[in-house]
Amino acid sequence: MKYLLIIPVVLFCLSSQAKLKVPILKLEEAIKTGKIAANFNYLRKGKDHKRVLMSARNRTNRPIGVEVPCGTYFRSENQGWQDHLVTQTDTIIIKPKVVAYKSLTAFCCESGDGCPEKLSRFYLQKNPNKASIELCKLIERLQVFDYAAQRAIWQFFDKRSPNLIVGKDSSAVMALRSFVGNKLYLPIQVYQPAVYIKKVPSLLPVAFHNNGIYKLKNIETSDKVTIQLYSAETDELVNNIRHDRIFVQEKSLCLFMHDIKIGKLDPYDDYIVRISKNGVVQEEWLYETS
Repeated sequence: MKYLLIIPVVLFCLSSQAKLKVPILKLEEAIKTGKIAANFNYLRKGKDHKRVLMSARNRTNRPIGVEVPCGTYFRSENQGWQDHLVTQTDTIIIKPKVVAYKSLTAFCCESGDGCPEKLSRFYLQKNPNKASIELCKLIERLQVFDYAAQRAIWQFFDKRSPNLIVGKDSSAVMALRSFVGNKLYLPIQVYQPAVYIKKVPSLLPVAFHNNGIYKLKNIETSDKVTIQLYSAETDELVNNIRHDRIFVQEKSLCLFMHDIKIGKLDPYDDYIVRISKNGVVQEEWLYETS
């Protein structure tokens, strides 16, 4: 009698395990085979740099898993807007005949192009640069979600000096500088964290670290330039930074910003100061309060 009781239990467990197994397909394969229909849209904000929203409909009668691999390339709907590159592998399980949503960690590829409009479309495209997939895998291993990752991708695609890569984690910055420099056959310098990290008092009004002055070169009068303060923890906008500005004609038109005032900062938070042109970050610094 004992054996008669055990056998149904074993069979039930085996059948339950079989039901739990969900096939996992790579995104490109799932779309090509018609298992899913997917759309991709730009997210202007998001912690851990979640910039691409994927909506995927399971067209089958069974649950299906879809993996978005690190290095997946999304082309913007507008040629003048930035394409985006996924730097963290993500998987989503979708129930039969249901639409599911997933926010993907992604960084833009072209520093000179404009920022996509919120919820504008992306299209899945074969990555045009295989070496960039290696870079994305390195970013994934390092678990970098900040400006260091963005700078590394810009410098790599633009074929520019790796020594402009900066960030909070010195070891991660040096790993990214080494990768980009070696791939582009460019010299690599030792990272000086003080270039990016600024120690500031929290109980007194704070001015911009460069004597309250910043000059942005190669600009048009129609360009929208902002100086903004963000939370380093949540990446949410805190406020716009007060400053004065004038245009200066040198070899090219430059925007001269002065009397830049950060204001008082909370002693329990750290902040990011960003200068952006037409929605694209030109430079940023981490302000650590003391």
